[in-house]
Amino acid sequence: MIKIVVAEQAHIRVESSYAPPALETINSITRNLLPVSAADLQALVLEELSIAQAKVKSDDAESWRGFYDDNGTPFAEERCRDHLIGLLRQGSKEITFDPEAHVAADKEVDIACSARALRIPIEVKGQWHAELWRGADMQLDALYTRDWRAEGRGIYLVLWFGDQNLPNKCLKKPGRGTEPPQAANELREMLITGSKSVREGRVIVFVLDLVRS
Repeated sequence: MIKIVVAEQAHIRVESSYAPPALETINSITRNLLPVSAADLQALVLEELSIAQAKVKSDDAESWRGFYDDNGTPFAEERCRDHLIGLLRQGSKEITFDPEAHVAADKEVDIACSARALRIPIEVKGQWHAELWRGADMQLDALYTRDWRAEGRGIYLVLWFGDQNLPNKCLKKPGRGTEPPQAANELREMLITGSKSVREGRVIVFVLDLVRS
């Protein structure tokens, strides 16, 4: 019953905060123009991330190798982030992707995605990070989406290598009494459930599936 009430409240919040798109936004979408709002840019960046995911899974350049060392151990977050930026830069020429960009309050965000005056942050977390389960709210939403160019929006990107025996790269467990996720989509759903900023529509979770069979 409590879960039902929580879900109903989340639905009500989303409905109350919804605003219909302006004519300028509709015109931009239908004519494939540059994004005119942070929400528009956020959606476009998610499309680019989906393309990068497809390349990691099955391209002829074996893009997945950029996330692992020669021993099959995942690289650190920064190295993975830089390789991901390289993949993203192969896509839309209207969006620029910059690492370690300065935002409001002299903070640095992992990736800044810019189009004209708009710029939304991407916070990158490896599955092993100590703040994996709280980073969307405590870091991304609290610090980086406050920048005036982001309009309160951001993307929380998690690097998923699977719940396997990886030296120093094992999945950060969600907490006592909670079963850990077994797949990328399960991790995404758990992150959504546990994040206020995600449930309220400001932040979107994207889990990059880097598991090798």
